[in-house]
Amino acid sequence: MTKFQDKVVLITGGGGGIGKAAARRFLEEGASVVLNSRRQEVLDRAKDELAAYGERVGLVAADASNRPAGQELVDQAVDAFGRVDVVVNSTGIFRVVPFLDQTEEHVEEALDSILRPTYYVTQAAVRQMVDRGEGGAVVTSARCGPSTRSPRPRLVPIRRLRRAATRSRRTSRSSSPRTRSA
Repeated sequence: MTKFQDKVVLITGGGGGIGKAAARRFLEEGASVVLNSRRQEVLDRAKDELAAYGERVGLVAADASNRPAGQELVDQAVDAFGRVDVVVNSTGIFRVVPFLDQTEEHVEEALDSILRPTYYVTQAAVRQMVDRGEGGAVVTSARCGPSTRSPRPRLVPIRRLRRAATRSRRTSRSSSPRTRSA
């Protein structure tokens, strides 16, 4: 049995980058994943790349930067797979602009793509975990983010996520169904 067999992982920003690499790794470990992005076409490309995992990959195109949308995202994951055991927050747009040159639009874009989705999705997922009475985990793709295992949070360094993403890329290159010899 693999480490995440029969677990359900919700990944914001799951259509690319760290989010997609995390999805591949969780799938390799037996989990089902629900990928979230604002753009359906990004999710469709990710699903094509993860096609070998079939029905264990769910997609929800939504802007989770407000509370009702964050709740709806968790609700759709629960409807599809019965629960959410792990949330990976890997969403965000942050433009590298010198601090003194940042406008209100830069700040709002960061809040709408990083802080608000992380907060609202995590809150809805943790509420579902607590109501279920089984706990779960929350990972935030940042320098260092919270991981909650009810009732006490602990910190998970980003280096663990980077190592997992690197392992996943190496594994996918060497064992991808498209590159395997028959």
